[in-house]
Amino acid sequence: MGENNYKYPGDLARTVNSYLTDISDKSMEVLPMGVLKNLFEVMYFSSLKTEESDSIRCTITYLNPDNPDPKPPKRIVKDRWSAIKFKETIDFSISNLVKLSKAADPKASSLAVYHKNEGLIIWGMIDQEHNYYNYILNESESGPERPGVFQATINDIGDISVFRGYTMIANYKQNLILDKQIDIFTTGPVSNLLDGHISNIRENVRKKVGSEIYDAWDHWDNILTDDWYIIICRLLINIQSYRHGGAILIDPNKPGKDLNIKYKIEYNRLFKLILEYGEYNVLKNYYEGLIFENYYGTEKDLPILLHNELQILNYEKDDIVAGITGSLRYISSLTCVDGLVLLDNNLKVNGFGVEITTTKQPEKIYISEDKDAAPHLLREGNYNHFGTRHRSMMRYCNQNPGSIGFVISQDGDIRAITKIDGRLIIWENIKVLYNTEN
Repeated sequence: MGENNYKYPGDLARTVNSYLTDISDKSMEVLPMGVLKNLFEVMYFSSLKTEESDSIRCTITYLNPDNPDPKPPKRIVKDRWSAIKFKETIDFSISNLVKLSKAADPKASSLAVYHKNEGLIIWGMIDQEHNYYNYILNESESGPERPGVFQATINDIGDISVFRGYTMIANYKQNLILDKQIDIFTTGPVSNLLDGHISNIRENVRKKVGSEIYDAWDHWDNILTDDWYIIICRLLINIQSYRHGGAILIDPNKPGKDLNIKYKIEYNRLFKLILEYGEYNVLKNYYEGLIFENYYGTEKDLPILLHNELQILNYEKDDIVAGITGSLRYISSLTCVDGLVLLDNNLKVNGFGVEITTTKQPEKIYISEDKDAAPHLLREGNYNHFGTRHRSMMRYCNQNPGSIGFVISQDGDIRAITKIDGRLIIWENIKVLYNTEN
């Protein structure tokens, strides 16, 4: 028998150790390999357990109890994290981690863990984790600082992700280690296809605010494009959070070909809100620029009308952001019905519970190892190794060039599928934390 390429928790420990050793922060202590190996073994075997019939999900923050906050900011905001110490430390064991996981919802808190001699202890908890969760969903504009040397989360059975702040170190999935994510949204063929769709938004915002105001800064096209990509990422993360699996299809063509739309609707609210958000950003920046250039540092009185315009925009912002969040949650919930959600190039929903009817299989499929689908970084995949949802999306995108499919599996993997230069390309492990530090 040939040698397998299975990865184990010890391999995850080596990956994390290598990353922490290589980063530029030389003031950080070196963690013993035995400690890291023990940590990830306990997390892995805990993920195989259940507590009161529920799967184990929790986050640990690797944090020194003797100096948990070595570099506090000058101003401590009211919702900043804090460390809550236990009266007595607890051994970091499988049984203890399973029990404590019920009190440590990753959306609310994390367990503070550190080494003591060659062993590990749970010495407390970290609060305010909802700020991080909201940020990765792109439901807040700024991300909170994250404490500790690194953070590790049990996402599902045999699924552990490790981050330092907002940078992914590695994701361990059953027997594989993924130490990079492919960013298909900044450059490359997927970005090029989507950029063609967003031109309608840019033109509408320019028309609404006027060319003089829009063109006062030369980067609004890029900002609106980024905002549109973030909306797609938010949608994918929301679908992923259901742990149900789902799929969305963005097709600029008239719906109907190769599709059976069980529930036909026309939901255009998200597109309208995106336009309003773009208009808000442009006008807010314009008025702030006028105030800074003409009144800041001078003795001139700020005109009340200018002040009021800016205040109104700030009031409207919260309404727009809340509307976008609600619309994204609505659309993501539609994926819980069997079948895909069909979107047009303006992200208008044309139907859900959609069945792909074409039966013609692609002759070949390719897995891309980079965002550009460079020929030398393509490897041929096996169509029959994928599930029903993936295979149907492959068939549709192969028959309908210009369409882009996103498939989210039950274990949380997100794949993008489209046809580029006559080849059906699949991107795995795509990056959806689009507005984070890395």
